[in-house]
Amino acid sequence: FASGQGLPYTEDIAASLRSLLPEYIEQRSTELVLLREAERRGLTPDEESVQATLERLRSSVAPEEYDDALAGAGFPSEAELVTLIRESDLIGQVITAIEGESQPTEEQLRVRYLADIAMYTEPETFCARHILVADEALAQEIIDKVNAGEDFAELAGVHGTDGTARTGGDLGCFQRGMMIEPFEDAVVAATVGSVTGPVETQFGYHAVLVYDHRPAAAVPFEDVRDYVAESVAADNAYAVIDGLIRVSGVVTYPERLAPPTAE
Repeated sequence: FASGQGLPYTEDIAASLRSLLPEYIEQRSTELVLLREAERRGLTPDEESVQATLERLRSSVAPEEYDDALAGAGFPSEAELVTLIRESDLIGQVITAIEGESQPTEEQLRVRYLADIAMYTEPETFCARHILVADEALAQEIIDKVNAGEDFAELAGVHGTDGTARTGGDLGCFQRGMMIEPFEDAVVAATVGSVTGPVETQFGYHAVLVYDHRPAAAVPFEDVRDYVAESVAADNAYAVIDGLIRVSGVVTYPERLAPPTAE
């Protein structure tokens, strides 16, 4: 792990990573279960892929530095590195096989889509401009001018007192809960395309123009079908792997780890 993070493996680094040991034990037990499953299925390492990985690792450092790099990564010999590569290949084959066997039915996909419909629902959105001024009478005057046909954006450039003045008062699009309550209440109640206000907030008085309102809407199933399929297949595969671990009888004892050496 230290080597993968580009860290030298020192006593200090070892001490700082000690808290990860229980997780590593759980990970290793899972790997051993998957390797047993690979054996049960009669899988063998793809030696061509193994050698390609080994050659790639060899070429990543100068030849004279290779042995030191191996040692620095925690491998006493290249043989142990090859063993790890072969194990990784077998584990990958097992997971691929399980994923292939875990493809969901159409009914499962639609049930999951409905169960997770909130994930696939685009929230209600409002798009608005405003003109913020300090005086209520001025805010009302601006509203009257807009109703009389003057351009809201131009009036924002003349009278606006916040940063949106230079963009015609455009606040962009936002969802409920993103604006302060009095302003949001006015936006929600407003008619699209009509100026409303004056709206008083802690910042002053606002003339408000909502120029778009998009109600909440669910993304159609077919648009997210592939994503739902990946999610269900992953859950199915995880359930299979979890079942393999449970029936394997493997037990870990992280509490038996030697305590850290006292300073």
